Amino acid sequence: MSDQESEEHDATTMPPSPPSPPSSPTSMPSWLQNALRSRAYINKVIDTLNERERTRELVRSTTRHNDAKKSRRSQLRQAFSSSPSVPKRLAEHYCVEFGSRPENQYENRYLAIEPFDRTRVIVPSDSEPRERYLNANWVRELHGGRWWIATQAPLPNTAHAFLSLFLQPDTRPPAHLARPDSLPPGPCRVRTAVQLTLASEGGRTKAHPYFPAEISQTLVVPPPNGSSFPALKITLEEQHKEPFACCVQSTLRLIPCAISRGEPDALPHGKVDEIGDATRFTHLLFTRWPDFGVPDGPEEKASLLSFLRLVISTNHSPPFASDSPTTSLYPDPPITVNCSAGVGRTGCFIALTSLLRSHGLLSPDYPRSSPADFPLLLASPQGPLPEELNGDEVAAEIDALREQRPSMVQRPEQHLLIYELLAAVYHENKARSQSF
Repeated sequence: MSDQESEEHDATTMPPSPPSPPSSPTSMPSWLQNALRSRAYINKVIDTLNERERTRELVRSTTRHNDAKKSRRSQLRQAFSSSPSVPKRLAEHYCVEFGSRPENQYENRYLAIEPFDRTRVIVPSDSEPRERYLNANWVRELHGGRWWIATQAPLPNTAHAFLSLFLQPDTRPPAHLARPDSLPPGPCRVRTAVQLTLASEGGRTKAHPYFPAEISQTLVVPPPNGSSFPALKITLEEQHKEPFACCVQSTLRLIPCAISRGEPDALPHGKVDEIGDATRFTHLLFTRWPDFGVPDGPEEKASLLSFLRLVISTNHSPPFASDSPTTSLYPDPPITVNCSAGVGRTGCFIALTSLLRSHGLLSPDYPRSSPADFPLLLASPQGPLPEELNGDEVAAEIDALREQRPSMVQRPEQHLLIYELLAAVYHENKARSQSF
């Protein structure tokens, strides 16, 4: 077999994940079998998806706020990529004007990765007229149907806005993205944060550590300069490692507090006055996904699958009771997920979760689902994928994610990882069923 065609991938030699029920699907769909037989086909998928993403980037460049403070390099890139012939419907669909405004540029971790205006997450603000900006998008799984908040890793100056999401009693996508009756009733509070990057990789900061490293320690996150928001006190209540999932799991307590302006953001527990109500959420850190790469060996890939299942089970049944004794926990609220930029590893993780869920491979609590079970996502103004990609659920999932947040699933290895891990779970289930 040539280099252009895939050999048997290491899916069949991977260490087993936590047990799935014997009734889990074992017959791999033909589209997945065909994709894994030909590396040339997967390269075709990547090229096709990237061509569509280049169109999105072209349109984004024409909608960015024209700021004189932009670097010369950024100005030249926009000048060469801008086109007056971009159709209005594309400009409206892929607009990133809000995130590129001068007042918001310093809250973006990376150049030219701003959230689409249409799907961006708005952090509510009761005390100020101007809505708060966060580099984050509402993203819905195409095949699995669940909602996520895909976001960049917090910066020191965005940690307050990010943490404020967890204080909201009801956080759900806006009506133009999801009908109010498409989600169960009741307070939908975000209670799980997934992080797919270490705080530092290769000597470079990838994520701001917004909670303390020691149990019972407290950090105080100050509000933005000039705002009337209260500071936020965050305490690490519990922390343990899940070796099978390469995960550090932390339980965090968050509450608004009063501090004097200009105080540092790391204060002893007793020096602030708590105000309002406290809330708790779970932080799940996956430690084995390198930047500019993917989990490489069989054990690392098995750990990623275990981590993914741990995320879903923890969000469904958190390790803490409701903070209000009279309020029951919402069954399955949106999860925040970030890597560093919140696009490559983040998109790969969401795509894989969606496909495992839709194929009935996620957990016993999540039976098989399909896009027909959920309201349709807004169709791409670029039209459908070409006919030769019909039926390829990985390609469709990635393209749908990129319609909701720029650059989701960036690297060729990340595309291949989704195919491989989906196939790996089918191999595991088949081997397990034959042992019964």
